[in-house]
Amino acid sequence: MEPKTLNEAAKALVSQRKGAALLAGGTDLLVNMKQRVFQPKVVINLKTIPKLAYLSNGKGGLRVGALTTLYDIASSSTVQEKFPALCQAARAVGAYAHQAMGTLGGNLCQENRCRFYNQSAFWRGVKSPCYKAGGDICHVVPARPTGGRKPKECHSTYCGDMAPVLIALDAKSRW
Repeated sequence: MEPKTLNEAAKALVSQRKGAALLAGGTDLLVNMKQRVFQPKVVINLKTIPKLAYLSNGKGGLRVGALTTLYDIASSSTVQEKFPALCQAARAVGAYAHQAMGTLGGNLCQENRCRFYNQSAFWRGVKSPCYKAGGDICHVVPARPTGGRKPKECHSTYCGDMAPVLIALDAKSRW
């Protein structure tokens, strides 16, 4: 699905609820779809909404659109001059292809990572489903050395690269 406005995208997302995925740069989502970690009923392509990719600096400070690529952030002279930590963080994300395709919004909103869950469906099929997949075990955390039971919680971790620097800069979301 390729909405032209934010309202169209929001309506599509609400109508599909759990079966929809938002596509920005795709560096996270497409890999997860290929591994069958996530199989959405519909993919909503946000790249068709032009007003979501921008960098502007004014009275209110720096504004960065959710679809602004990490490369555009890293190569912006304004960001380099006024927010060098943000520029450095964007440059540190993956390789050039990740920076050129990956977006700020996508980097901030990616799924938690897990050494068990983020594998192919075939690989995951060897064991029972983990907490993240709707099961009742975390395969990442070993049983306690004292012979006690495993903790009853998921130990997947957030891996967005841009969040720490945005927190340090006291960034605010417009939404």
